[in-house]
Amino acid sequence: EGVVPVQQLVATIDQESVFLAHRGIGPRGGRPLFECLLQNRHITALDISDNALGGRTGSGTCIASLCEALRASKQLASLDLSHNRLGAKGCEAVAAAVAGAVSLTDLSIRGNAVGDRGAQALVQAIRPPAKLESLDLSDNGLGDAAAP
Repeated sequence: EGVVPVQQLVATIDQESVFLAHRGIGPRGGRPLFECLLQNRHITALDISDNALGGRTGSGTCIASLCEALRASKQLASLDLSHNRLGAKGCEAVAAAVAGAVSLTDLSIRGNAVGDRGAQALVQAIRPPAKLESLDLSDNGLGDAAAP
């Protein structure tokens, strides 16, 4: 349920900015969404906040598909993953993808309980040659250990 409409939407959309926040996509719907992003050449900004993409563990095929799309995208500049239950494990996977993302300049991972470990992975990932200019890690319960 909900998987096919998301897949059809992204596969045919020709807008640059797409707002899919608060849609209840979840891990099951996220995977086809990110697989469609591999084919889409129009989307430069994507807001998929508050969709529980990380499920219960912050890992799995949905996060793997997200990371593949991030690494492959030549046009996605802005991504909002706020409030998606990524956790430290999911954040580490996203960080590895961000390090290889050629177009991503703005990333929000607000409110994902990434902890110090996830934040440290992102700090390492955004070092040059990464293109990231803006990173929102607020509302993640970070301590002093998250600072570089």
